[in-house]
Amino acid sequence: MKNNVKPFKEMLRAAFPALEDSIDHMASFFEPMHLKKNEYLVRIGKKCQYIVFINSGVMRNYLFDNEGNEIVKYMTCNGDFNTVYRHFIKQEPSLEHVQAVTDCDLMAIDYPRFDQLKNESEAFRSMTEHLLAEGLACKEERLVSYLTQDAQKRYENLLREQPLIIQYSPMQFVASYLGMSRETLSRIRNRRMAKA
Repeated sequence: MKNNVKPFKEMLRAAFPALEDSIDHMASFFEPMHLKKNEYLVRIGKKCQYIVFINSGVMRNYLFDNEGNEIVKYMTCNGDFNTVYRHFIKQEPSLEHVQAVTDCDLMAIDYPRFDQLKNESEAFRSMTEHLLAEGLACKEERLVSYLTQDAQKRYENLLREQPLIIQYSPMQFVASYLGMSRETLSRIRNRRMAKA
């Protein structure tokens, strides 16, 4: 496995320049982790043990509706963090799966180390508060896009903002994540290819 610490520290330095003096200390609490394609970070009914930073790869968080249909709730790729936060913090069984869509090189922190770092480092508390606020803003933007944008616009936004997800994920995952059928996604992609 390649050294995952360098890109992780670079991201921290770029995103949180005011925390420069604390970055090496914070990064020392994270350990390299590798998930192969289709492996799980957490499964439904199991405790969510880690928060991970994705150095490379694509992951998805998914669950099932009342009829047993798979719903992709969230997709993340290079430079993103992933976990099932509410279950990680409460250390209770997860209500969703987190799965590697591709091989993933990660930096991971388990709950005891997260709790220790949170209790001893004001810089880490500041960083996690910022990341939580960013995550909440992303969820609100996604909800607004479902309510106000058509399928074509949602696809174009994902293509612009996170092209790796579209490039490396099976069509059914992308369609579910965007809240559309595979057939609708296929029509959108075919129209785009015809225009090119």
